[in-house]
Amino acid sequence: MNHLSDIQIKDAAPHILRRPFLFVEPNTRLLQIATFLAIGPQIYVDGVIVIDDDKVQRGRSIGRISSKHIISSILDSGYPDWFRTSASQIMDGFVMPLEMDSPLKRALEVFENTRFASGMH
Repeated sequence: MNHLSDIQIKDAAPHILRRPFLFVEPNTRLLQIATFLAIGPQIYVDGVIVIDDDKVQRGRSIGRISSKHIISSILDSGYPDWFRTSASQIMDGFVMPLEMDSPLKRALEVFENTRFASGMH
């Protein structure tokens, strides 16, 4: 018998895979990103993935942005400078995607190590 933490994500929590996947490109402005996250609590999302906009690597995750990144950037930049801030300037470059067939224990490790529960592919 498998331990509960060995069960694949897709089998243990299939509803997670039906959640919207929010992403932006590196040149996306902070105001647009903040607008995405304004609806986040309604869809259980507190982050966006920054994807590569290069023609060859298009769609590859290159970073992540949480509401904490946004608030910190606004406080650091001040008004009106934060309007000019882009995703690439505030993103956290740490990317550790989870696959649908990853075991639950892998997801828990990522969440524990990064304090960020988004980025499932």
